[in-house]
Amino acid sequence: MLLSQATDRDDPELKRFFGSQVVRGLYSYRFERPNSFFDQYKLTTDDYHTFILKDQNSQIHAMASVLFKKAYVNDQEQTVGYLTDLRVSSSRKATLNWAKEFVPAFEQLRDERQCQFLFSDLELFENKAYNLLLRRRQPDHRLPRYHLFRKFHLVAIYGRFLFADRPLSSIQIEQGRESDVEEICQYLKEKSVRRPLRYNLTPELLKKRIVSWPNFNIKNFLLARDRNQKLIGCMAPWDNSSVQRVVVEKYHGKSFQYYSTSRTLALLKMARPLPGPGKPFQLKHITHSACDNPDIFYSLLNHAYDQCTRNEILIYPNYHGEFATRPPRSFMSIKVPYGFYSVLDTHKRLPPYLHPNPFNPAPDFQFAYF
Repeated sequence: MLLSQATDRDDPELKRFFGSQVVRGLYSYRFERPNSFFDQYKLTTDDYHTFILKDQNSQIHAMASVLFKKAYVNDQEQTVGYLTDLRVSSSRKATLNWAKEFVPAFEQLRDERQCQFLFSDLELFENKAYNLLLRRRQPDHRLPRYHLFRKFHLVAIYGRFLFADRPLSSIQIEQGRESDVEEICQYLKEKSVRRPLRYNLTPELLKKRIVSWPNFNIKNFLLARDRNQKLIGCMAPWDNSSVQRVVVEKYHGKSFQYYSTSRTLALLKMARPLPGPGKPFQLKHITHSACDNPDIFYSLLNHAYDQCTRNEILIYPNYHGEFATRPPRSFMSIKVPYGFYSVLDTHKRLPPYLHPNPFNPAPDFQFAYF
């Protein structure tokens, strides 16, 4: 088998292989990318690399991507990497060759950029990637070590109870305007400054996202203000279905209970029905989110829920220890457990500021984009 770096010419075959790989977590699902496979990475960086492992018939048997961008780790600006979209076929030959070929390739990219830290996320379930990376039977395995940085839940809001609490009347919610861009960036910066991993969202970068991200503009932003018009919270719900879709393969166990309950409550207009097998979720990712306290987050979330269409589901990450963004009791929610990991060579020691600690601020990592 031969490892190579994917190009635009590999796009059709990449999308076919990626879309055929079923992830068996809380429920079984797969991803589809309707346009270019690389559109997901172009959202936030131009420095992305996808490696594919092909057999002698040019069939893909494994793939993974690594992305690089500037960030602050422990208040020091540097290049960080993000490992994502690991897919390996069930072939034993593919698994063995992948570990042998992939590690030197991505280590070379990392060293060229003097990148000290790589990160990744995994659903905390008995899926293939989880077992391959975290429950390895061979102690001398060539794959890097995954060190838990922070646990989080991917929260899906799919319903609201009839007697839900009313948002505080002192909190005013308004749509964003072009004149709000600098204020939004300054507020997000102030809220992330103590995080062990954070990014610097400049007004120029936000304006670029408004132009380049599909279905995204300044009116996506919901701004919470107090009676003195001071910005006290914001979020930007975003439909990314033209970039990536999550398609249900099968519900099982607890997820089947959620599915059945949502279909029943949808008849009473209390919930949005979860899609059946073979159909994609209609998701709105809560992006660019920050708030001063839980009441403000609830007001923003309530407003975002009202703006959703009949079948849309709000989704966002809630890190352990982040009390302000816990799913409010007024909403019906599903929580899928994930882990955010530091990825290091086997001989490197984990620095203290990357140890898991729910009492410290959470990393600034968004599930919908890097």
